Amino acid sequence: AADVSGAAHLPGDVTCLRLDGIAPSIAFRRDKLLQTLGRDAGVLGEKESAKLWTGIRDAKPFWSLSEASIWRISVTPSEGAAIAAHMAEGLDTRHFFDWAGGLIWLAVRGEADGGAAKVRASFTSGHATLLRAPEAVRRSVSAFQPQPAALAALSERVKAAFDPQNLFNPGIMVRG
Repeated sequence: AADVSGAAHLPGDVTCLRLDGIAPSIAFRRDKLLQTLGRDAGVLGEKESAKLWTGIRDAKPFWSLSEASIWRISVTPSEGAAIAAHMAEGLDTRHFFDWAGGLIWLAVRGEADGGAAKVRASFTSGHATLLRAPEAVRRSVSAFQPQPAALAALSERVKAAFDPQNLFNPGIMVRG
């Protein structure tokens, strides 16, 4: 067992696996993993690896897509690929995976709602957060996954208790 601490699949059909721990343990597990995979693979040093994983965390593959709506979608890892494929049907999308498929980074271009209707209808367990979008999309689409009515009412009451004057992030966590 290589005890992989991170797994991502990036555009260009690149799969990244992260190993954390003390140097001798990492070296042993890396060699075991390369032997198990049965092929040569690029191995990054500590600084290069930190830069790569920071770029994955920050959705760097989408930085150049200035007019795209960028979504961070958490789903069951075993369903990630099928959900991403479903969202791509009829939309201009780009995506990559983190958390072994449980986190889909999705860029949607050319949709008045940033793809919200299709994105949020594409899975039953999980949530989608709109991280970046053109101003018109940001004004019309909630950044956060809509909550069931009972949970939304509870969230509003909790926010009102802590922020009765609605000073902090008005309209962000709760619309209005």
